[in-house]
Amino acid sequence: MSKDKANKAKQGAQSKSDFWASVKLLLIIVILILVPLVLRDIQWDEKNLKWISRVVGGACMTLILYGLIKHMARTILVFALALIAFMVLVSEGLIDLPRFIGK
Repeated sequence: MSKDKANKAKQGAQSKSDFWASVKLLLIIVILILVPLVLRDIQWDEKNLKWISRVVGGACMTLILYGLIKHMARTILVFALALIAFMVLVSEGLIDLPRFIGK
């Protein structure tokens, strides 16, 4: 009986650490996605902004693949992929976001 309790405690601790690792990875991805959006808002050079957006998209994809390898939760993966797709659409000019800083 004591072995069963010890195994359950280990599984519970492992699932909590997996959750927080996924949350940390998602926060890193969100921060990376915010970089081109903020640069666009402060009217950064459009040519350089497109390259920055592409590099950020590649970095985010790499982080997501890392998360897949480490068994990231499927829900967080779908959310992160949606954020990347949104960022790419904004960087290519297909979606217009409102500016928060007046001109």
